[in-house]
Amino acid sequence: DMEYVPRSCGTRANDFAAPKVAHYLSRIRMSLRSASSTNSTAGVSYNCGDCGSEVILRPGDVVICRECGYRILYKKRTKQVVQFEAR
Repeated sequence: DMEYVPRSCGTRANDFAAPKVAHYLSRIRMSLRSASSTNSTAGVSYNCGDCGSEVILRPGDVVICRECGYRILYKKRTKQVVQFEAR
C-alpha cells in the first residue's frame, strides 16, 4: 500500500515525517550567527518547559527552546528580594 503523494509538490512521503521544529532551529542558528558580539542587551534567562534547559532571549529573538524546539518557556525567579505592600 503506497501513499499517494502528488508529484507537483516535489516531496516524498518520508519527508512528511521530519519534525517542523527543524525549520525553527535552523532559523535560530542563523540569527545567532548574524548577531553581533557588540550587542549591549544581555537578555533574560528562561527555562524550557519540556527539557528544562536554560534559554537566554534578547529582544527580537524567537521564543523557542534551542535544544528541543519546545515553545513554552518559563521565566526564572529573580534573586533580588521583592516585597509587596498588602492592605
